[in-house]
Amino acid sequence: MKRRVVSYVDEIIIPSKNIKEGLEALDEFLGILAEIGMTLNIKKCTVLATEVSFSGHRITKEGLLPGEVKTDAIQKFPTPSNRTEVRRFLGVTSFFRRFVQGYAQIALPLTRLLKTKDAEPFTWTFLEQEAFDTLRRALYHPPILEIYDVKRQHEVVTRHTDASSNGIAGVLLQESDNGLKPVMYFSRKCSETEAKYHSHELEVLAIVDSLERFRMFLIGKRFRVITDCAAITSTKNKTPLHPHIARWWLRLQEFDCEYIHRSADRMRHVDALSRAPVEPPNPTKTVADLVLKVELDEHDFLTTIQLQDMKLANIVKVLQGMSSEQATQIRREYVYKNNRLYRKVDDQLRFVVPTAMRWRVVRTYHDDMGHFAAEKTLDRLRKDFWFPKMRKYVKSYISACMECVYNKTVTGKAEGQLYIDTVKPIPFMRLHLDHVGPLPKTSRGNQYILGITDPFTKFTVLKAVRSVNTQPVIRALNELTSYFGLPAIVVTDRGTAFTSHNFAEYCKLNGIQHIQTAVRTPRANGSIERINQMVCKCLRASCVSDSDWNTAIRDIQWTLNSNTNATTKYSPNDLIFDFRLRDVVHNRLVQAIHDEANDSQESIDIRRERATKAIEAEQAKWKQRFDRQRKKPSQYQEGDLVVITNVAPSTGFSRNLEPRYRGPYVISKVLRFDRYVVEDIEGLQRRQRRFNSVFHAEHLKPWCTVAPFLDNDTDGSDNEEDPGNVPGQESDLSGVAELSQTSNRDNDG
Repeated sequence: MKRRVVSYVDEIIIPSKNIKEGLEALDEFLGILAEIGMTLNIKKCTVLATEVSFSGHRITKEGLLPGEVKTDAIQKFPTPSNRTEVRRFLGVTSFFRRFVQGYAQIALPLTRLLKTKDAEPFTWTFLEQEAFDTLRRALYHPPILEIYDVKRQHEVVTRHTDASSNGIAGVLLQESDNGLKPVMYFSRKCSETEAKYHSHELEVLAIVDSLERFRMFLIGKRFRVITDCAAITSTKNKTPLHPHIARWWLRLQEFDCEYIHRSADRMRHVDALSRAPVEPPNPTKTVADLVLKVELDEHDFLTTIQLQDMKLANIVKVLQGMSSEQATQIRREYVYKNNRLYRKVDDQLRFVVPTAMRWRVVRTYHDDMGHFAAEKTLDRLRKDFWFPKMRKYVKSYISACMECVYNKTVTGKAEGQLYIDTVKPIPFMRLHLDHVGPLPKTSRGNQYILGITDPFTKFTVLKAVRSVNTQPVIRALNELTSYFGLPAIVVTDRGTAFTSHNFAEYCKLNGIQHIQTAVRTPRANGSIERINQMVCKCLRASCVSDSDWNTAIRDIQWTLNSNTNATTKYSPNDLIFDFRLRDVVHNRLVQAIHDEANDSQESIDIRRERATKAIEAEQAKWKQRFDRQRKKPSQYQEGDLVVITNVAPSTGFSRNLEPRYRGPYVISKVLRFDRYVVEDIEGLQRRQRRFNSVFHAEHLKPWCTVAPFLDNDTDGSDNEEDPGNVPGQESDLSGVAELSQTSNRDNDG
C-alpha cells in the first residue's frame, strides 16, 4: 500500500488525517485482503474512530494513555497476601511504567519485600499498603504522554537522588504547541556498587542509561541533555578519567547532543525515581491456558513409520495372510506383534528399523552415548534393533561423524616410516640448522644459540645470537662458508628465521637448495636436534651462572668437534683436516702429550670411506628399529580434505578437553617422504593470512567421509557375520519385502 499500515500480531491500524483519506485507505486495504483470500471479523473492526485501543494503550488526538482494561484490572487488584502476589502486582503496574513518575521510589517498600528470603514471614505494614494504593491511584489518573514526532525538537532531562544515591531517572520531552510535554519516563534503582559512586559519576550514569533507553527516538537527530550537575562538563574533560567513566563517555559518542546545566529547583518533574521490573503473565488468564496440549503416542509413531516403508509393509501383509511364494520364509524370520514388525534372531525379537528411521536410531546409540567406536555401537544396537547391512551402515555413519573426526586420535602404531638420505662423503655439502632458546640473557644481550652441523663429518658450529631473526643466521653462514665453501643443501625447521623472504633470497642467490621439515617432525632435522640436546646438557653442568653461558659454548664446540663420534669412529676434525689440531685445553700436561703424539698414518680418504660405511650401516639399523614401531602411512592425493593435529597453546589452564584436530584443509601438493602441502580451502579462509604449511602424514587424518547411507538393501556383497546368527540363516530384507523369486542372504544383522 502507498499508505502506511501499522500492525502488531493480529491488531491493525490504518491512520489517516481526515474521513476522505481514511475511506480511500480502507478501500485499498480491503482490496488487497480480497486478493490474497483473507477476511476480517466485522464485530472486531472499528471504522473512522478518533480514539483506538492498541497493544494495551489508548491512542487519542491528545496523546497516549494506558488501556482501560488493564487500568481497571489494577484498580480491582486485591491486597497481596504473599510474595507471589506482590510480584504479580509489580509486573502488571510496570507495564505502564512510562506513565508513572517516581515509580521506583513509590514501589520501594514492595520491591524490598521481594528481597527477603522465602523462609522469613511475610509482613505487610502501612508502608507497603501506602505504596500499593499510590501506584493504583497513579495509574487510574495517569498523565497523557505525547506521541513521538521525529520532526519536533526533543530534550532529555536526567537526575539522580542526592539523599540516598539509590536511583537514577530521566524523561524524554518533546516540544509542542503548549510547551514541552513528556513522551516517556525512565528510571531505575542503583545497585549496591553504584550507590557508592560520587554524585558526578551518578549523573553521568543517569545520562548514559537514559539515552540508551530512549535510543530508538534519539539516534540520528540533534537534541539537548538537561542535567542539574554543574560538574558534568568538567567530568568529561577531566584527565585522566576513571576507567568506568571513560567507558560511559565512549557509549555516548553515537549521540548528537548538547549538554546544558539547569538548577535542581527547575527539574522537579524528574526528581522521583522509577525502575522497570520485568512484567509477569496476566494474573487472570494466560495464553498457556488456551493452548491445546497434544499427547504424542510413541507406539503409534513406531507402527506408522514401519508401515510407511513399502518393503516392511509388504512383509506385514504376508504375515497377515497374503499369499506369496516366500510366505514360509517370511513367517520363519519375522513376527508381527502388537502392531510392530520384529526380526527373529537367536530366539530373540529385534525391532525392524525402517529406512527413514535408521539415521535417528544410530545417532541415538552413537552420538548420545559417548561417541564410541563401531563395534561398541553395534553391540548396543543389536540388543534391540535389526536392519540389513547394519555394520556397514554404522561404519559409514561414524566415518561421517564430525565430533569423532575432531576429537578422536588414531590408536595403535603411529604412521610414518624412516627415510634415509644417501650419504655423500663430501664435507659441508649439506648443513642442518636450528636454534636453541630462549636462554637467560647474557651481558651481551644474547638469548639463543644458533647450531650448524654437517651430517657427514658431524662438525658443529655454535653461535650465540640475540634473536631468532634471519640476519644473524645469514652472518653465521657467511662466516662458515668463507672457510669451507657454500653448501648444496640446507635443512631447517619452519622457524620464522628460515621461512622469511630474506633467507629465501639468500639461498637463491647462492644456489642453495633449502629443505624445510614438516611441521612437528623433528626427526627430519635429527642431526642438529641431537646436537642441541647435548649442548643444553653440557651448559646445565658447566655454567656457574645462568648469564655466562655464552662463554662456555666455545669449549663445548671444540669438545664436540674433537671427540670421537660413536657412529663414524672418528672425530669431526679427523674427517676434515689431514693433520692433528692442537687441543684447546688449559691442562699443560695434556697439551704436551698431544704435541709429542705421532699423527695418524691413515690417509683422510680412507677415514672418510670408512666413516661413510659406518654411517650407512648405522642408518640401516635406525630404519629397521624405527619402522618396527610404525605402520605404513596413509596416502593422500591433491584435493583431498584432511584435518591436522591441533597443538593448543599453553595458557596455564587445562587443555585436556580441547579438540585433537582442526580443519578441514585441502592438500594442494604431494611431496616426497610422505609430506604434504596443506592450505585453506578456497572460500573458507579462517585468518587474514592464508594458511599454508607442510605436514607429515602422521599429523593428518581424513576429513569426514560423507558416504551415502544404504538405501539399497539388495547388495549381497557384504558377508560380514552378525554375532549370534548362523551364516546363511538370514535373508536379505529387500529381497523378501519385494517378494522376489531370488532370496538374497545377508549375514549382518
